[in-house]
Parts: sequence; C-alpha cells; structure tokens
Amino acid sequence: MNPITKHSHNFNLLVWYGVKIWFGLVLLFSLGRFFYLIDYFNVLEQHRYTIGELIYVLLSSMRFDFSISTFLILPLVIFSFLGVFIKNSRLLERVVLFYKLYGWVALSIALLGIVADHFYYIYFKDHFNVFFWEMWENFNNSRLVIDSIKDVITIEKLVLTFAGGYAIIFLLNKSLLIRHSLPLFLTKMLKNKYIVKSSGLIWLILIFLFARSTFDPRPLPLQDRRLSISANSFINLLHTNPLLPLFRGYKDWQEFSSSKKFNVNTKNLNNDFAIAKTWIPNANHKNASQGYHYFSQDLKPSLHHLLIKRPKHVILLFLESFSTWVTEYEEEGFAQAMTPNFLQLKKEGLYFAHHFPPGGGTIKNLAQINMSFLQPRNFHPSVNYHKEGLKPFPNYLAKMMEKLGYHPRFFYAGQIPWHRLYHFLPILGYKEHYADHSFPGIRKHYWGLYDEDFFNQLHKTMLKTSKKTFNFILTQSNHPPFYVPPEFKFTIKLPKSISKRILVGPKQFAKRINAFRYSDYSLGKFFEQASKSPYFKDTLFVITADHPFGGGISYSQDLRWKENQIPLLFYAPHLLKKEFIGKELKPFTTHLDLMPTLVSLLTNEPVEVHTWGKNIFSPNLPEVNGFNYFFSCLKRYCLVKNQLFYLDEKEYFQTLPNDDLHKSIKSQISKLDKAYNNTALHYLYKFEKP
Repeated sequence: MNPITKHSHNFNLLVWYGVKIWFGLVLLFSLGRFFYLIDYFNVLEQHRYTIGELIYVLLSSMRFDFSISTFLILPLVIFSFLGVFIKNSRLLERVVLFYKLYGWVALSIALLGIVADHFYYIYFKDHFNVFFWEMWENFNNSRLVIDSIKDVITIEKLVLTFAGGYAIIFLLNKSLLIRHSLPLFLTKMLKNKYIVKSSGLIWLILIFLFARSTFDPRPLPLQDRRLSISANSFINLLHTNPLLPLFRGYKDWQEFSSSKKFNVNTKNLNNDFAIAKTWIPNANHKNASQGYHYFSQDLKPSLHHLLIKRPKHVILLFLESFSTWVTEYEEEGFAQAMTPNFLQLKKEGLYFAHHFPPGGGTIKNLAQINMSFLQPRNFHPSVNYHKEGLKPFPNYLAKMMEKLGYHPRFFYAGQIPWHRLYHFLPILGYKEHYADHSFPGIRKHYWGLYDEDFFNQLHKTMLKTSKKTFNFILTQSNHPPFYVPPEFKFTIKLPKSISKRILVGPKQFAKRINAFRYSDYSLGKFFEQASKSPYFKDTLFVITADHPFGGGISYSQDLRWKENQIPLLFYAPHLLKKEFIGKELKPFTTHLDLMPTLVSLLTNEPVEVHTWGKNIFSPNLPEVNGFNYFFSCLKRYCLVKNQLFYLDEKEYFQTLPNDDLHKSIKSQISKLDKAYNNTALHYLYKFEKP
C-alpha cells in the first residue's frame, strides 16, 4: 500500500468508526421513542390517533435523531483528519482507543437525555430543557426536585431503565463499534486513487447532509415542533429528540440571562389592542405620555351587590395543585371521599366553575395573579429574575390592597429562598412575609412545613392581628415529594376509570392521592378553628389553586380541557348575601381577573386600574369566552395548540373539520390570541414610571 493510500486508509478507518457510533446513537434514540410509547401506552389510548399518523410522526422525528447523532460525532470526524498524518501503528491504536471511549461517552449522554426526558413527562408532560437550564439560575429549587424523584418514580424502575440502557450500549459497542477494520466495499474503493483523494470531501458532504437532515432554512432548535406535526399533543412529543430541546433551552436561557427582549410588534399596536379588547369587555385602550400603551378599567364599587359589609380581612388561599376534577369526580364517591371539606365550603360560598391558571407553574402564576397582566406563554417562568419584572407597575395586587387600607402579608409553607421569594415579594408590595423559618420549634420536613401546622400558624397570627390585612397564603404539601405527617394515612379504592389512566406506579399515585386528601383535611381543620374565632365573621376567604394536579394521570382529548381547571371560591358565610350562598357561576375566568375583582369588591369609590383581567362580577360577562395558558375560547370555539374544538353543552371538546368556515374561526381566535399576548408584552417592556 503506497503512503497516500495508507494514510487515507487511516483517515477513512477513523471516520468509519465515527459512523458506527452514529448508527449506534440513531438506534438508541429510536429505541427510546418506542420505550416512551410502550411505557405510556395507557396515555396513548386516551387520545385519538391513527397508525398512519403515528408512523408519520416517528419517521419525521428521525431527522432530528440523524442531526443530533451527527453533531455528537462531529468531534470525531474533525479529529479523523489527523489520521492522514498518523504513520505510527501504535499511535493509531491509541487514537482508536480514544474513539472507543468517546463512543461510550456519546452513547451515555444520549441515554441520560432519553431517560431524563422520559421521566420528566410525569412531572410536566413536556421536555425537560426548562428545568435543566433553571438549575444554573436557582439550584435550590432544582435540588428539591431532584431529591424528590424517588417519591414520584420508583428507584427500582430508574435503576432498571439505566441498566437496560447500558446493556443496549454494551451490545451496540460489541456488535457495531469494537471491530475497527474497514468494510470490504470501502477497502476496494480505496484502491481507486480518485476516490482516495476525494474521500475527505465525500465524508464532509455526508456530514453536512445528516447534520441538517432538512432543507428548512431555520436553525434546528426552532424546527423540532414548529408546526405541531400531530394534533395529538402526546404523540407530538415524539417529534423531536431528547437532547434537541437543550439547544433551544440554552438559547432561551441565554436571552433571559442577558435580559434580551422579545420582539414586540409595535406597528400594529392600536389594532392589537382593539382585537384583544374582545376578551376584556370593560377595558379602555390608553396611550401614556411616556409612549406605552395599556388597558385600563374604571372599576365601580360592587360591594353592595355581593357582600353585606366590607370585610376587615381578606385571605387568599393559593392551594398547591388543587385541581377541580378531583372535587367533581363523583364516580364511586371519589370526590366526596377526597375533598369533603372543600365540597362543604363550596355549599356555603360563591363558586366559579370555569377557572383556569393563566400560566404554567407556581411561580409564573404567582407573578400573574399579583401583576394582573399576562406574561406571554414563551416568557421565562421566573419573571422575578428578569429586570422587566422588577418595574414599579402601579397595580400589583398587594399595592392595590394597601391603597384600600389592607396591610399586605405573604405566607408560604416552604422555604423562602425558593425562586428568591425573599427578593421578589417586597417588590410586589408585601410588607411582611412568612415561611418555614418564621416559625421555630415547629416540626418540619425537607421542603418546609406540613399544611396543617402551617395553617395553625396562620390562625395564631390572625388571632394576634388588630389592623385590616390582606393575606396571600401559598401551601406546599400537595406537591412532590408529597410529604405529609407520618400519622396521616388515607386509603381509597380508586374507581376503575381512574385506575386505567394512572401514569406512575401504584405506590407513587397513592402518595399523590394521600397528599391531595391531606391538603383538603388541613383546609378543613383550618376552617374548623377559624369559624370559632373572632376574625372569622369579618373575613372574606378566596380559595383557588396555583395550578392543576399535574402529571400522574392521563386525559382523553375530548375532556383534556378539564385537566386544566382549578377552583375559585368566594367564602364568607357572614358577609355573603343569601342569594349568593351555594351559587355556581360559569364565566371563563383566570388569575388575571382576581385583582380587578377584589378591588371592585372592596373600594368605596370608582378606581382606575391597569389590567388584562376583568371584574368577574360585572353583568353580562360571556360564559365561554377567554384566554388561559392552555387554550383560548371565543363563543364556545376553543383553540388548543393550533387545533380547533367546539365545547358542547355537555362540556366535551368536539373535534372540528378543517373546512373554510372553521379555518376562518381558527384564524380569528389565533389573531386574538397573538394580539392579547403582544399587548401584554408591550406593557411589560415599555412601561415607564409616570
């Protein structure tokens, strides 16, 4: 073999070894997809799909596997060019040894991404990139989630999954990667001097084609789910690669870390405000002298419509993961067994049956309920890290309550460093904040206080309070890892219809159920104490949740919207007028509505507020009309991830044909949704202190 051919042989040998690693990665990612489908097959059964659709999504997703696998072996391909200069056979053996080691590392990274992404679905029904990059900003929060994994996923299953994955990697190394001789067809090709000279170019062309795997001009991180290739949200999660969202997540993280701004469409702001007003019937579009636009409402006092007199205290209970579906699931007495205390309070209060969170996650909804204007869906979940979230907006809930004479306080059952609450709460206007550190001598667990003990401390604090107060209460027990006192044990025979829909193991789901029941138990104990106390008769209680009971159970597509419901209950037996006790109202509402609603209830004279919400006690509010984090509805037509549904009289989502009529409705809601987001985004960024 002449020197040129020999050196080219070394180069091709090293590249070919990289190609075999590439094959191994593609195969591993493909197996990961099938693992996802098999392990969550009960979820798949809850959705409408065709085999053709499933095959199409799987084949389409392969391009992302090709791309990620290509990027992972790119260092090897670049390093392969050194093979042209390697003359020493011993050195070549050492290089091949490095390649073998790199192969193990690349396959291990792929396995780690597949497993992490797979089990993250149980938490958030999405890819894990948001959590991954949040680790660098707030490791305290991430550490708690990591430590609670064992309470949601059995260690045995996690160990078996990794063990099975590494067994596959071992077999891949054994069958594909160990042998490092060139295949016969390549050896024959290398005898041709033209092929020898052009072999590097050939490999580079192939690398480029597989790195892109698509002729779409946009970067790969923006392509993975850009068109929602399937209307089925579960199957659509297959249409990416477990590692690809990390690229997109890194880009987002960089943007927020450097406080870069979203692109706000300022050319059509007047038109956007006019369109968005469809969802805020009493709003006025205004333009401040500083150049920012906003919605304002002239809220009229509505106290006399609802309450006998103005309350001395307002307690807003922000219950952790308290979903409406649990309180309404009457089959085999499930709801009554799970939430007897809440159901009793509901009979004695004014209930809003169609309430939804405006955002995903506790911290995002905490920000929005206090700001009363929208953070767009793609906005970072931790607005308190972003300088725009620290502006002196005039209508923070706590500040408005202070203007009405109520001293604002915040109570959290967890740890105050979580999402830097100690920094964010004073900015929101809370004059006092309490967390697990505020109550020494009380039993605690790793995350903070048990709900029952936490409510006891709230009760004692209220007994000592003489001035008028507004109290924001955030509970914690009904959250992974579902810590409840060891003496609290609740068992229930699950209805068969629920058992079929469980996503996690029976022990883990039992923990979820136990924590939910404990949350209701603690709520009942608190009201049992409070009802015998002097402050009770003069207190308006507003009971809602931070977000729904995420993960753990699957939903069919026609009932998927119910998964997102949370309660909203106004409870004040001694203050509510009799005609409202036990009444249920059904306008679509979100947390954005609470600030204007409470201000309207508690003010003695008209007041102007900046808000994207509405006073839900206003007359003639449309029943099914509104925006939330999960879908947008207009006159019973609801847009969910680019899919149009009709909410029928029995409250089922009916899938609609994609004809001209429904395309027009879909376009109308889509424009409304974009206008609503864009106007709020403009206010977030352009607001200037007067």
